[in-house]
Amino acid sequence: MKKTFLLICLAAGLLSCTKELTPQEEAPAGVPMNFEINIAGTKAGKTAWAENDVVYVFFNGLGEKYLKLTYDGSTWDNSSEGGTLMDTDFATLENNTLTAVHIPVPVNVFPGKTMGDFYINYEEDAAPFTYYFFDAQKAYSVDGTTVTASISLRKPEGFVLFHIPGIEVSAYRFRSPQMWAGGCSAVSADGRVRTIYSENPNVTIRGIAEGDGGTFAGWLDTDGSDFTFTLEGPTDTYTYTCSDKQFEEGKLYNFPVLTNTNWTVTTTTYPYVDLDLPSGRMWATMNVGASTPEEYGDYFAWAETAPKETYAWSTLAYWNPTTGKPTYYTGISSSHLMDVDDAAWVNWGDDWRMPTKEDWQELLDNCIKIPVYSSDGTSVNGLMFLSESDPTKSIFLPANGLKNDESLQGVGTNGYYWSSGLNTETPGQAYQMNFTVGKGTATHKVEARARYTGCAVRPVK
Repeated sequence: MKKTFLLICLAAGLLSCTKELTPQEEAPAGVPMNFEINIAGTKAGKTAWAENDVVYVFFNGLGEKYLKLTYDGSTWDNSSEGGTLMDTDFATLENNTLTAVHIPVPVNVFPGKTMGDFYINYEEDAAPFTYYFFDAQKAYSVDGTTVTASISLRKPEGFVLFHIPGIEVSAYRFRSPQMWAGGCSAVSADGRVRTIYSENPNVTIRGIAEGDGGTFAGWLDTDGSDFTFTLEGPTDTYTYTCSDKQFEEGKLYNFPVLTNTNWTVTTTTYPYVDLDLPSGRMWATMNVGASTPEEYGDYFAWAETAPKETYAWSTLAYWNPTTGKPTYYTGISSSHLMDVDDAAWVNWGDDWRMPTKEDWQELLDNCIKIPVYSSDGTSVNGLMFLSESDPTKSIFLPANGLKNDESLQGVGTNGYYWSSGLNTETPGQAYQMNFTVGKGTATHKVEARARYTGCAVRPVK
């Protein structure tokens, strides 16, 4: 009997120890949230939301998570970015306020070093200076796993919008000497929207497709009375002058169609073509130094901005005669030209630059290429690039040859065009696109060439 009792006690003791040593269950990870966020059906400067419009919602103090709302034409689909938004996230917040931002061009959003700061990174070829709509420090409620809020978006103070009907907005650039450009750059942890500004007025502004045309926006010097607006297109530039006009911030103003006599029309100084490339890059129709598409234009050594008589290592800018090596861009991180050494930027203005080697490759990969060649000199030989989607859009690159020392070589059969890219493995070379044309044939490639040689420059914007 005693033995049985002892065994029972021992078993009970072991059970007790087992229970004490059992690890505690982990706390629940939380439950995904549901969102019932009402966004006004209209917004300033636009009659209605369009399919694929996006509104970013940042819950102030939440950390690295935010909500992305995408309009599908009738309702707003939501997705949690930076991780799933859980009920445990909202349980730790002291006050329930949010900041919402709509930016009408493609962007990437990423958290900064400070918890709760989110930075806006404009995707390549999107307009970094553009208008945006926002609603800041807006209260919301949390009931279990449901967040409810109502958002009414507005333009930031000082913004004035201008709508021009009947234009393909991607082909036009807008400016005014009384206009400063700006755009959203970040949302801080306490819900403040930060704005980047252009450093000077008269900066070129890329428009946003709206309705039957495009909308352009910026801050205006509202103390002025005579305003001049310039709209530069591929072949024509339009100028509109408003006398004794006061513009009010927060308003949208409609310009007349371009055929209206209030627009003054001149020929665009440097015509360009939209070849419907994936990047949206616009290509000039002529070389720097040329006045027609068929002219060869000037010849430049790489990183030089003016033509010269002799093209040799000894005459190259950034050449070190002591070491016998090029001194420019060696030992630093950048592999591309700075503006002050870009022949397109210096000669044509800040809307233009030399193509990158990737720009040249994109042109070769996405256009129909037609050799233009006559052995008797009845035409200017070269290579024609036609848009694959619209062959009426084209640019012509003449077979300009290249300058070596004081001689011109390969004219009529070869074309040589610089890119802005340095060959970092061999810094005495930079990348260029070259081609050879014959009767019904053409070869073309992007490769490195000695920087001292004289090649053409075909700008892009």
